[in-house]
Amino acid sequence: MKNLVLIINEKNSYGRHLGATLLSVLKNSKENWNVNIIYENLSLETKSKLSEMIKSYGSKINYIKWIKRF
Repeated sequence: MKNLVLIINEKNSYGRHLGATLLSVLKNSKENWNVNIIYENLSLETKSKLSEMIKSYGSKINYIKWIKRF
């Protein structure tokens, strides 16, 4: 299983773009992926949709909340 790390540090409206990026990787690769999403603001709905999509391709997803330290 290969690792993929994506960082999204914007508003939840970028969830669709993130989904399109992930879908492209999944459709165009024969690999299973361990996807790590580092985010500042993603809704539960967006995370749920992404999780379902990733799972349907036999891959895994982890969400890591970015916390500002300053």
